[in-house]
Amino acid sequence: MARSRDISKVLSSNSTLATDAEVAATYQTKATAGLNLITPASIANTGGTASIGTNGTVSFSGISTISLNDVFSSTYTNYYMVLNVDSGTSNNNILFRFRVSGADNTSNVYRRAGTYAGLESAAAGFDANILNTYFYLGTFLNGAYPATSNVEIMNPFKTTRTYAWTRDVANGGTYFTWNYGNVHTSELSFTGFTVYTDGGTVAGSISVYGYNQ
Repeated sequence: MARSRDISKVLSSNSTLATDAEVAATYQTKATAGLNLITPASIANTGGTASIGTNGTVSFSGISTISLNDVFSSTYTNYYMVLNVDSGTSNNNILFRFRVSGADNTSNVYRRAGTYAGLESAAAGFDANILNTYFYLGTFLNGAYPATSNVEIMNPFKTTRTYAWTRDVANGGTYFTWNYGNVHTSELSFTGFTVYTDGGTVAGSISVYGYNQ
């Protein structure tokens, strides 16, 4: 009886029920505001093999560079990148550069400042006002020791200065962690990036998520 009264109220009401399209639009707006995994338009690598998975995650093996093209756009303001290095052939620094139109930006305008510390030793230090042609993601030491880097990137597609936080934990027999604030001081718009080593090759995966505030 109560159910019949509820239905009769709906049928007699002047209010309009939401259509499927309106409901979908509401949920799409909510999704855009959250973390959304992005599929690169294309990738390029030096050495080894690389592929884009069905969910957008890029997997690679035996590479010294991996580039993701057209992941930054006007759809999102900020991005979150997860880099997992599972194995490698030698001791490597893992480095990062922005790119646009299929070319890396190699200008000497990548600045960083931050700290590093040993998780199994008293070793620790501070890097300040470091100027270079790349952002530093951390160090992978040869062997079956995985490393992970998390990078938060602010405003890469906008024609303004681009900021980033880079954090890394790696193990080469001794655990170390790095935490850096970074700025690219040229006011340029970027659409992609390159992750590369300064020696040897690595295997792992990269996922990029877009989000708005």
